[in-house]
Amino acid sequence: MIPDLRYLDEQGHQAFPAIVAGLYADKGMPSFAGDLSLEQVEAIHQYLIKRSGDLRRELQSAP
Repeated sequence: MIPDLRYLDEQGHQAFPAIVAGLYADKGMPSFAGDLSLEQVEAIHQYLIKRSGDLRRELQSAP
């Protein structure tokens, strides 16, 4: 099962750079350390935050 990162909690958001760098490698999340710059990691994080907001709006407008 692949977690839906649109549902990251505050702790997940705070740890996002460390997660991408391998914090959960022992749990199956690959490390992207050395493959992504800090700017790229932040851009991905901002995209997830945007998609989370999009999801929240979709759910609020659903009948």
